[in-house]
Amino acid sequence: MSYEILDIDLESIDEELLELIVDYLIKSEKQDYPKDPVPPREAIFKDIKRKREGKDSFQSVVLDKKRGIIIARATISVKLENHVAYNQAKHVADFDLTVLKDFVHLEIIEKLFTSVISKVESYDYVSTIRGCNMFEEEFHLWLKRGALLINDINVNRLYFDEVNWELMERWREEGRKRAVEEDITMVSFEECPKEIIDEYAKLYTQIGNLIPFEEEEEEELIETAETRRTRERIRREKGEFWLTLITKEEDGSISGLTEIVYDPVKSYLAYQMLTGVSPEYRQRGLGKWLKAEMLFKMKEKLPKVIAIHTGNAKINAPMMSINKRMGFRTVLKVKCFSMKL
Repeated sequence: MSYEILDIDLESIDEELLELIVDYLIKSEKQDYPKDPVPPREAIFKDIKRKREGKDSFQSVVLDKKRGIIIARATISVKLENHVAYNQAKHVADFDLTVLKDFVHLEIIEKLFTSVISKVESYDYVSTIRGCNMFEEEFHLWLKRGALLINDINVNRLYFDEVNWELMERWREEGRKRAVEEDITMVSFEECPKEIIDEYAKLYTQIGNLIPFEEEEEEELIETAETRRTRERIRREKGEFWLTLITKEEDGSISGLTEIVYDPVKSYLAYQMLTGVSPEYRQRGLGKWLKAEMLFKMKEKLPKVIAIHTGNAKINAPMMSINKRMGFRTVLKVKCFSMKL
């Protein structure tokens, strides 16, 4: 048989196999995002070897022995007691399967799927497996095991050379004009100020739980001062840049937020994270103002970035509308599944 499943132990992996994994990751990224430059190999090496705090992770690959290449990779991770989301989501194991498109139909891919998922069966508190895929053949692997489709996501990109900067300038000026008229202030931070962290965590929780999903499978998001500080520390240790903008009303209430993360491993990308406005402060253009201001800040602070990357549920119409007007376009479509063990 030309194909073999190899379980990866990063503590004892040989350099030849590690090089093949790096080659595979580059091919997989180019398959999905052909416009992206290739990250430095040393950065990919470092990321592969990095220990994920608060998780037990398992990784396997499919080696095509005849060609001497890796054609698929699967990882699964279980949250441990020191994970930031352990209390609310310890029962969920996160699964990721990627395959080079020419090999997605092979029987060995189903064996890889089954093999990796079985590695978490000894964790008695894990009851659910979740993951996302992009090929029809991968969808069938989930559905034949009774998985639920929980989200249908457009992976969207905004390339800086395609931005309508005149429109963004207009959104920014409209927002600043309203801010003067209504005494609204905008605050930016990398580390959330101590004096607002509790209120900010409440708003973050509220907005995060307003995001619509296809199925009512998602756990309630709970952000606290402690979880915020933990995530700040983890991102700092990884060398990531995490920037947040908020709007504050005349009475000091925080009304809206937007955030981006920049990972120097992929210096050409910024990742758009949560954006939203509290329902009581909507219909005033705050979302457009926040997004436009963030765009100009990225242009200033992150000159290597060529695109902003984000994912939006297809049923999240308000955010899809703003993103479309900004120039975001869909580059991938994925489906996310949830499966009971």
